Order: sequence, then C-alpha cells, then structure tokens
Amino acid sequence: MILIQSDKTRSFPHHFDAACAFYGAMDLDIKTKLITIDDVKSGEFDFAIKNNIAVGSIDFMNDVFIRLGLKNIPNVPKVSESACAILTLGQVREYFKNLPQEETKFIKPVQRKRFGGFLINNVNYVSLNGFPDELNVYLFEKFSKKIISEYRIYIHRDKIIDCRNYSGMFSVLPDFNFVKKHISLNKNFPCSYTIDIGIFSDGENVVVEYDDMWSVGNYGVENTLYLEMLIDRFKEIKSSNN
Repeated sequence: MILIQSDKTRSFPHHFDAACAFYGAMDLDIKTKLITIDDVKSGEFDFAIKNNIAVGSIDFMNDVFIRLGLKNIPNVPKVSESACAILTLGQVREYFKNLPQEETKFIKPVQRKRFGGFLINNVNYVSLNGFPDELNVYLFEKFSKKIISEYRIYIHRDKIIDCRNYSGMFSVLPDFNFVKKHISLNKNFPCSYTIDIGIFSDGENVVVEYDDMWSVGNYGVENTLYLEMLIDRFKEIKSSNN
C-alpha cells in the first residue's frame, strides 16, 4: 500500500507531485490511502508507515522519517560539483556586511527547502532576517558564465529515466555523455536521485544540483516511473535503517 499525503479533507492528494504518485499507483493497481501530515504527526499510522510506502512533500516525509526513528534525514552525498562551504547563517550575515554589492555567491539551506536558493550579496542578504543565525547553509561560488538552459535528469539504478527542461531555452539540450560520466562516478548515491544540469551559451555543461528522490518534483515523468523511483528509494532508506 502507498500512503499518500492528502489535503485536510483526505479526499484529494496534497499537491501535484502527490497526485502523480496517486495516479501512478492506480495504473499499477497498487492500493493507496490518503493521509494528512497531522495524521503522521499523531502516531496513528506508525504501523502502516513501518510496513508500507509513504509519499508526500518534504515536510510530510520529514515527519515520516521521524516516526520511523531516523536520526538523520537521508540525502545525496553531495549537492553539487561546485565549490562550496557549509556555514551558519550568522556567519554569512557577518561575511556580507562589509563586502561590495558586486560580490555575490549562491546560497541554499542544508535542510532542504527551508528557503529557495538564490544569489546573495550585501544588499539582499537581509531577506533572510526571519531565519535563525544557527541555521546551516551552503555557500557556493557563482558560476563564471550565464546559464541559458537547465534540465532535471531523473536517475534510477544508474540509468537515465527521463530528462525535463525547467528553465531557459528548451531547445538547448544537455550533453548526455557529460551526464553519463557523472552517473558513473556516483557509486555511493541512492538508487533514485536527480541531477540538475545547467548549460552555458558556449555549450558547456555543469552540474547545478543533485537531489534525493524521496521527495522530488515531477516535471513530466510518466506517473508509474515516477512512483517506482519513489518506492525504491523509500525501501532503500528503510532497509538502511534496520
């Protein structure tokens, strides 16, 4: 059975990605049950979570992992090929206070989706004022060239399952030899994950980001394939915790 995050009425999937999993389960003739994030938090579904698959948003899945007794939220071994440092937000604030506005870096939270990643400088860093100083973040060097197209590559058991443009020129395709090379190097990666590829105007490719498949947006992958990737990753997480 697949436990799928629902809206508050328990009548519909919580969001588009949950709906993709829901319809994928229907196509595969797998039984589903719609539950809310509050249902997970209550502990009422602890037995079901332990013995089935769960699918939902990052917040939903974080609570699922808590109910499973996971101390560390699973993630890919590295988030990008770019040079980065892990700092506290307090350190970042101090770093940017006295820098010229032209000095920019890319920031994103270590804890996924606390806020969206963006280019930070000594003006817009104040947009993070609502977050605590102790929050850990990645600080990346800015790419030296402008990215004109970005694609998300879905990887399942070392094979490319799908490739979807999510930003920029969809007519500019990634170099799949470049992608396959990086897949071959990712020996300690999960069974299901994604690679976001950026393409510069001169055709050079770069890895923008890796992401773990236990909660990743579906940008157009066929529903059954999307669900199978989620299922395999959830099983892998649970087996590694035994």
